[in-house]
Amino acid sequence: MKFSLPFLIVMFCFLSSCSSCRQQHVEQQPSPTATPTPTPAGPVTLVDAQETGGATIRVTGVDVAKMHVEVSSMRPGTIVIPVGTVFSSNAADTQTMIAAESVQLMFAGTQAYAAPQIQTIDIEVYCINRFLEAPNTDSSFVVVRGGGELDPVWRLAACLEKEGGDHYSRQLAIWMTSDNFINMTDGEVREKLRSHAMDLLTSDEGIKQLAKAIPDVSEEQLREIRDTPEFRNIVSDAAAKEVEKEIDAYKTKARGLLEKCGADLSASKFFAS
Repeated sequence: MKFSLPFLIVMFCFLSSCSSCRQQHVEQQPSPTATPTPTPAGPVTLVDAQETGGATIRVTGVDVAKMHVEVSSMRPGTIVIPVGTVFSSNAADTQTMIAAESVQLMFAGTQAYAAPQIQTIDIEVYCINRFLEAPNTDSSFVVVRGGGELDPVWRLAACLEKEGGDHYSRQLAIWMTSDNFINMTDGEVREKLRSHAMDLLTSDEGIKQLAKAIPDVSEEQLREIRDTPEFRNIVSDAAAKEVEKEIDAYKTKARGLLEKCGADLSASKFFAS
């Protein structure tokens, strides 16, 4: 089968759109069994409100940069979602996220409510691993404390909240830390990204998505040709071009943010190579 120009364009666009993150395992800390208590008048974090029974939390996906948080409370008070709050996915193949900003939800009044009061917010988030699926509106999450291994990521997220800048550049800086790219050579990072892209495009799910995007090529046809040299060469070329763009973005966009946040890059293999 010969591949048309539209096929090649779709291939590149598909690969570019799949530069999503992947999930890093976050060990969930068991919540203590407790008798529900009122939300205190002073600020309380989202995870504390959940664990004490002061609020019921529902978290769903939006996209790679946003999460939808719904908080239901029977008591007045202030609930804080601090930067770095961990949202663990309920699906093994969907990434875990952390809050990219600190926000407050105010439940007004001085007396307990006769019926639950609900507040919702779309909060900016980061993915903490480059290699799992981005959330969508069907994704659900739970709020967890996360482990100490996330402390460097949390500190970076807190700094990036102050530094500002576009979300993609800040996300790149997070990946440098959460995925330990900073301690790999650019060749090692390049190979991880290239291998992931190849696996993505030749996987059953990748073939299924390509078939949807290319009306004149069926899923069955794509499965038949995915192991041919011609198809794999096209995939390899597309992957290489997108990977080079991402490598350059780490060096030009993420580096400055990491330095502003106090990262010592003198010993970094990635930035030295």
